[in-house]
This record gives sequence, structure tokens and C-alpha cells, in this order.
Amino acid sequence: MATGFEAGALERRYAFLDECPASLVPAVVTLPIGTLDERVSGVRRWHDALQGGRLPPAGTWPQAPIDIPVRKALESMGLVRFCKDQPELVEALMTDILSAFGRQNAEFRSEVAGRLHELEELERVRQTEAEAERARREKRATREVRLDEATMRRLREMAEREVAKRDREADPEVVATWGDRARAWSEIADVFGDLGEMLGRGWDLSIGVLKHTGWLDVLRREAPPAPRDRACPRAPSRDERWCFGSGDDPRSGAPARRGKTRGPNAPRSGGDSRHRKEWRDRSDAADRGGNAGPPEAPAGLARSPRRTRSADLPGRRRGG
Repeated sequence: MATGFEAGALERRYAFLDECPASLVPAVVTLPIGTLDERVSGVRRWHDALQGGRLPPAGTWPQAPIDIPVRKALESMGLVRFCKDQPELVEALMTDILSAFGRQNAEFRSEVAGRLHELEELERVRQTEAEAERARREKRATREVRLDEATMRRLREMAEREVAKRDREADPEVVATWGDRARAWSEIADVFGDLGEMLGRGWDLSIGVLKHTGWLDVLRREAPPAPRDRACPRAPSRDERWCFGSGDDPRSGAPARRGKTRGPNAPRSGGDSRHRKEWRDRSDAADRGGNAGPPEAPAGLARSPRRTRSADLPGRRRGG
């Protein structure tokens, strides 16, 4: 008698998925390393260890050498200590860790396949020579050499052992993603962590500061301002803009007249273009020297003193 579909049986079958953080389930399901049950328990082990401020024991899922580049990256950055009691940080880091496991697994399988191909060629040459020697002794034709299943299994195991013994560097993408953040957090922790120990209150002040500001915001807060380009000239002052007819009078607010050279020290009328060029060159030199105001006009273009009219003398009247 046929039975219908039982949803409860399917739910019980995959109940172990509840142990995996919800944000990591898609990555765990698609990760091609071990069985689904092994992946869930392994991710749970990594998640709990990081949240405790440590790495999981070596030899657990995933097996070496897949986990070695990730462990080296985390140890070189000193990032694990900041993960203690930080679930949001741990889940963000675990997402990149699982991606790194996938990359390292693909790289490992590719290296194994390359080495296996080399071992197959060597084994085929060896068996071909052995077959030719037997055929010569037995005075018969040589037979085609084929590698049986047992030989292929032996060669694959040999290739995996050889590739697993190769040195592994820290995962570059994990370092590139988390390196700057870890350095910024370490600089803050070096200051506030020591202060927290001096207070003797048993509270890590660095963690409190990082909690208050936000983990990802610390890098942005600590980023120094971009250096000013020295080749970029400074903006002209109000006096200089008014002097060259590009701004308002800084004293009275009157707009400058275009085409007229204005300013308290600028030449008015008269004088040749050479003197005016000399005055402009001195103005540029003053800008490079950091002077705020415009320079004095050359002697040949200095203002003529105001003539004193008889009407302006004291005791004199017009028409007197």
C-alpha cells in the first residue's frame, strides 16, 4: 500500500540544519566539502570557537590543507581576539571564511588533478617498459597497457599526500578584506586595552569602545585625511580677487569693475606694461611665500601723493 508524502519525516531528516546560523545556511548547503551533516557541525564548531575568541582545534572540518591558509590569515592579522562575544562580527567573518574554504578546496583539487596526471604518465611508462621486457622474454607481441582501478586509487592517494605536504600561504582575499580593519582595531585596543588593565576593573575598555563606535565604522573613523596637493595653488584672498577685478571690495563691499586694476597697493593709471608685469610677478612670489595681502607696487608705479588744494587748508575758505 502506497503511503503519502510526510512533511514531518523530511523536517526530522534535516533537523540538524537548525544548528547552523541562518545567515550561513546558503553557503553551507552549496559548499562542496564533506557531507551536509559534516559541514553543519564543522561550521557550528568554527562559529562557537570564534565567538569564544579562539580558533577550533586542528584536524577538524575541513581537513588540512584546506583550512591552513585561513588559519594563517586569521593568526597573522590577530583578528580572532576581537571576535569574542561579537556574534555579528563572527557571522560576517564566517561568510568570508566559508568562501575561502571553497577557493582553497578548488585549488587543492586542481593541484591533485595535475599531480595525478603526472603520476599516471610515469606509471604508464613504467608498465609499458615492463610489458615490453616480458614480451621479449616470452617471445610474443606486446600488449596494450591499461591502468586498473586499484592502481588509479593508489596513484590518487599518493597525489593527495604529496599536494597536502606543500607549503600554504595565508589566504590573500581574507587578508585583503579584513587586514585594514584588524590593524585599526589593534591600534585602538593597544591604547584602551592597556588603560582598561590599569584601571583594574576587569573590563576590556577596548571592546567597549569598539562596541560603541561599531566594528566596521572604526576603520572609517581612523582613516587619516588625504594629504593636500602641494602643487595645487591656494585660493586667492578677497583683497587679491578685488585687486584683479574678480571680487568685491573687502572694505566697502562695492563690486569690482571688470578690466580695472583695483586695490590699495595696485597701480592705477600710467606706467608701462613692464612695470605692471613686475607687480604681478611680485604678487605671485608673495603667494608662494604665504603672505596674505598683495605686495607693494613697484617704485615706478607707486601712487602719486594727493595734491593739497588750497580749499582744504585750515583757515581758508573757498573764494577767500
